[in-house]
Amino acid sequence: MNTFTIAPTYAIENRTGSVVTLDTAAMSADTISYLLDYGIRQAVNDAGASALAVAYEEATGLSGKDVDTATRKAWGQDNPDAVDETREALRIERAENLAVNIIGTTRTTGRHADPLDIHRLAIVADLIKAKPASPLAKEYNAIPAKDQAARKEYRLAWAAAQAEAVDPIAQERLDNANALAASLATLEA
Repeated sequence: MNTFTIAPTYAIENRTGSVVTLDTAAMSADTISYLLDYGIRQAVNDAGASALAVAYEEATGLSGKDVDTATRKAWGQDNPDAVDETREALRIERAENLAVNIIGTTRTTGRHADPLDIHRLAIVADLIKAKPASPLAKEYNAIPAKDQAARKEYRLAWAAAQAEAVDPIAQERLDNANALAASLATLEA
């Protein structure tokens, strides 16, 4: 039998910084088991979500910044095997990383990223939400909402400029997430 401890609540942030809090203390073991199963499957499948972009870049050397989406999609329609092979490779890589407790990957590529970034992003989003009249919030909100990449880049740059204050909090959040992952690893299936 495996046991684990989970946080009594989770704050779940979306791309725009909106946060929903989930009361996990009220959940049944069956619900938590379902979410664990769902999360594992989603983590692996998310890694394959960027297969078209990765395959296109590997084949042409051009990134999403270099070419429009329609061109990439047309290439993908002409090269479905390359996209499928890339998708499977990304999914396998993600599964292998999870199996050895490497959780720091990006959703868009399944490749390694700084595992603190997700927590840095959340910290900056929390600050923006808590202080909507601050210079930080004003500069962030001046970036068009449809340009999520620029908004993410801005939050990461701001976090990097404030690393002395932000990184210890991000590290604490990462440590808590890793402790949870270690506890889940001992869960009886």
